[in-house]
Amino acid sequence: NIFVQFIIGIGQKIKGGALGLKILGEPANVFRVFVSGYEKGMSGTFPHPGPLALFGTFVLAIVIFNSTMNKYIRINGIILSIGVVILAAGRTGIRLMLLVLAIYLVSDLININSNKVTLIAICCILAVIGVVIFNGPITKIIDRFVNSDISHQMNTRLDHFMIAGKYIERKPILGLGLNNYLDYTHMEYPISVYQDFNLSNPIHNAFLLIAVEIGILGLICFISFL
Repeated sequence: NIFVQFIIGIGQKIKGGALGLKILGEPANVFRVFVSGYEKGMSGTFPHPGPLALFGTFVLAIVIFNSTMNKYIRINGIILSIGVVILAAGRTGIRLMLLVLAIYLVSDLININSNKVTLIAICCILAVIGVVIFNGPITKIIDRFVNSDISHQMNTRLDHFMIAGKYIERKPILGLGLNNYLDYTHMEYPISVYQDFNLSNPIHNAFLLIAVEIGILGLICFISFL
C-alpha cells in the first residue's frame, strides 16, 4: 500500500492535480493549500496530506523495527515510507518520523553499524532531493517549522477539546449525530468560530470526533473495528 500511495502521489505531483481515482478515495484537491508561499503536500488516496504522512510514519515504524522481515522488502519499505512522509510534508508526520528514526537508532545502539546509519542517511538524502524536485527550495519548508504557529494551534485545539467535552457530556451514549459537530459549534459559538479559522475546522482527533458525533457506543464499535 505504501508503494501504491508513493506512486499515486508522484503522479499527482507530475500532473499537478488529481488523477481521477475517486473510487479509491482520492480527493478533488490533492495538495495542501498554500503555506508560507508554496504549494506542498501530496495526499495520495487520502483526503488530506496530513493523514498520508501519519500513515507513512506508521508503516515506517512497522518495517524498521521488524528485523525478521525480508531484507529487500524492509529496505524498500523504509525508503518509500520516508519518501511518503517527506512529500506529504505534514509537520506532525515529519516530527514523528524523526522520532521513530531516533528511537530505532538509540534502541539498537549496541548493535549499531555503519550499514544502518548509511541506510537512514541515504533515505533522508533521497527524501530531501524529492522535496527540492517537487516542492521547491528546502529553505521554505524549514521556515514553516521555524516560524510555526504551534502555540496558536495548541490553543485552538484545546478550545476544540473543551467544546467537544461539553457535547459528550450532553449526549454521551449516541452523540450529536454524524457530521453535526461543526454545525453545533457554528451555532453555539458563532463569535469564537468567526474570529478563529481553526475553530471552523473539525477536531484534529478522530477518536474525539467519533465520541462527539456517534457517542460512546460508536467509539466502542470504532475501536473494536480497528
